[in-house]
Amino acid sequence: MTYPLSSDVTAGQPTAAAHYNNLRADALRLGNSEADAVTLGTLLARFEDGLRLEVLEGSRLRVPATPAEPVMLLAGGVPLSAVNHVDLPVSGAPSGAAGEWFVFAVQSAGSTTFTLEVNTSAAESTGRRLIGRFHWDGSAIAPHTLRTQRRLFYDALLNNLPPLSCDGRLTLTSGLPVTTADVSGAGTVYFSPYRGNRLALYLPAAGWRLYAFNELSTGLSGYPGGKNVDIFAFDNGGSPALECLAWSGDTVRAAALGWQDGAAVLAGDPTRRYLGTVRTSGSGVTEDSKLRRLVWNAHHPIFRPLEKTLPDASWTYGSSALRYLNNDSGYKLEYVCGEPGEVRLTLYVQAKTSSADKTALFAIGLDGAGQAHIIGASPSIGGTATSLAVAAAHFLSPAGYHSLSLLEHGQDSYTMTVYGSGQRTLDDADSVGAWGGVMG
Repeated sequence: MTYPLSSDVTAGQPTAAAHYNNLRADALRLGNSEADAVTLGTLLARFEDGLRLEVLEGSRLRVPATPAEPVMLLAGGVPLSAVNHVDLPVSGAPSGAAGEWFVFAVQSAGSTTFTLEVNTSAAESTGRRLIGRFHWDGSAIAPHTLRTQRRLFYDALLNNLPPLSCDGRLTLTSGLPVTTADVSGAGTVYFSPYRGNRLALYLPAAGWRLYAFNELSTGLSGYPGGKNVDIFAFDNGGSPALECLAWSGDTVRAAALGWQDGAAVLAGDPTRRYLGTVRTSGSGVTEDSKLRRLVWNAHHPIFRPLEKTLPDASWTYGSSALRYLNNDSGYKLEYVCGEPGEVRLTLYVQAKTSSADKTALFAIGLDGAGQAHIIGASPSIGGTATSLAVAAAHFLSPAGYHSLSLLEHGQDSYTMTVYGSGQRTLDDADSVGAWGGVMG
């Protein structure tokens, strides 16, 4: 095809049918035949440029425009332009119950610009073009829900998945998303930016909104010791904030978690995004230490070390009853998991027995010292020479509060001796005790 089909004419030259038809084809279809192309009016029917929406005085809208930054669009096939702000009139403001509203650009006869109108119906009509939407909360327009139709289109085109954005970690030290030192007696939980500062929250009738945030915090005042507490993020008047919700037991939530577009939220209320769980170590306080990992992160989990070394002293035991090391229930490590998570622990003990034919065994128990709680045990050792016993546990922990007990088991009518850190004799163990960690 040669374009354009039409050519210049000289003054006085009559217009031929072919000349006229070429001009029409050029103007409507860039020279193409009617069978091969839609008209330019059809092609550009959804054209717009420079269109933005802003909230004005809480219940009204504005399309900002200036001579330097005009807004141009087609409405009902009519090309329109605005070089001054276009405001929704006071009389046209939304009212009534909360719900989703739609924004229209309206073309009027005798005008080259447009006016604004809102309605609870998204249906277009002659001269009314849908250009955006928002959520009306019953008294005002929620600013973060205001979106143009083009914004919605590009979100879908780019496969935008803001629920994946949660760039932060729960921590007990302000400005330090991954603590390196033990922290105890902390009454404030922080959500500190980590590998970014974006947080996506779900909003009614608007979907996911992405926020840039600084550090958020919440206190634990009012929660008794030994209580699991979920931490949620939510939109508080246009800014993210934190909210707490206690469990009903060590392993049972009072309110279940649900899912919204693959992101964990409070069941029945997707506006509350789940960030993690903490457990109070005392009234209104919590702890994050190598002995007690009581802060668990749902996002950006990191292997957090657990550690308990044996004391310098040694002790003896002469019974087949399974018990805590040195009969001390303090020989345990504690942690909390908001959801099932990976836990590892290895126990190293040096010991000997008073007779060559007697044995000793060491183990790791989950949530208790009884036989039924054992999740890792060493091979039996025995003899009058000191031996190294190693018990290991690597498992997927159920959600909730749990403890890892360090246990010993002997035989009746004999004595075994367990050596503490200051009395070890073997060169193949730098120390004696338990080392491991939990993801969180």
